[in-house]
Amino acid sequence: RDRDGTIVVADYKTDVAEDPVELEGRYGQQLATYARGVARAMGLPAPPRAELWLLRAGRAVEVRVPSAPIRTAPP
Repeated sequence: RDRDGTIVVADYKTDVAEDPVELEGRYGQQLATYARGVARAMGLPAPPRAELWLLRAGRAVEVRVPSAPIRTAPP
C-alpha cells in the first residue's frame, strides 16, 4: 500500500534496459495479470495501480492495466 492506503501491485526487475515502452511491452501483460489477480482476491471493483520497479535504473514505471470487470470466485 502507498502511504495514503492505495493498493499497488509492484513487480521488480533487474534488467539493464531502461526504456519504459520496451519494459512495459516485455512485462506489462504479466503485471496486469498480477493486478487482476489481486483485485479478484481482495474483492476490488477494479485492478489496483501496477508498477514495474526498475532496480538498476532506480525508478518505477506505472503500467496501465485495462479496467475490465473483475469476476469474483464462486463461494
